[in-house]
Amino acid sequence: MGASVSGSGYPGGGGSGLPRFGRASKFLAILQGAIFLAAALGAGLWRRDFAELLFSRLTLTGSGLLAGRWWTPVTYPLLNANPFGLLFTVLLYWFFGSALEQMIGSARFVRFWLGAVILPPLAAWGIYGLFFGYRHEGFTLAGSFVPEMAMLCALALLAPSMRLLVLFILPVPIRIFAWLSIAAAGLAFLMKARWGGGFVGLTHLLAAGWGWFYLRPLQKVRLTSLRNYLSFLNFKRNKFTVIEGEKGKSSKKNQEYIN
Repeated sequence: MGASVSGSGYPGGGGSGLPRFGRASKFLAILQGAIFLAAALGAGLWRRDFAELLFSRLTLTGSGLLAGRWWTPVTYPLLNANPFGLLFTVLLYWFFGSALEQMIGSARFVRFWLGAVILPPLAAWGIYGLFFGYRHEGFTLAGSFVPEMAMLCALALLAPSMRLLVLFILPVPIRIFAWLSIAAAGLAFLMKARWGGGFVGLTHLLAAGWGWFYLRPLQKVRLTSLRNYLSFLNFKRNKFTVIEGEKGKSSKKNQEYIN
């Protein structure tokens, strides 16, 4: 997928149609770049397995979480295995993250991001433990796909007219792309759930649900505000029409009186 967007539903764009990089989105992108750079420099200057060692300490795993690595539910989405993955992630945070941040504000975006990266994997682990038994070896997450899924579905909810340029040439409405992503995650979960390998797919489904659940009330507020604004405009227009009509009647009466 090409990281390009178009359409009247895109907020915050400049004259070129590109968004302003939000503060929180920029911080998360810079943090991912810093971790990737630290891993590369450590492997090149200190020890060859430094990147592997660092990633193992920041990756979310069931065994690591039980061993006391409480920070991993926040650090796993900051990992990128190669520079191309990092570039793709930065572009997604620039387009998706900045668009969503400009809609809901930086503080709410940070809360949204924290909920998206923490709650879905823990809920997925609980569901697996309840229905399939705990399999710590299958409970592993690294990479930013979980918050990206949540951001995609949130934008599809708040800005359904936005379009994505797939491969930079094919415009696809973001709501359709979101449904296709949800269908792919659901298929991955159903195909692998029996063998304990559907944890990632289930986490993506729950992340999509988080994007809908957290911002659904905001959509109602936005729609209500829009309706109130349109009603106000309609009232002003009707009032202006009545005033103009009364002026016309008064002018006609004054003309008859003069005559």
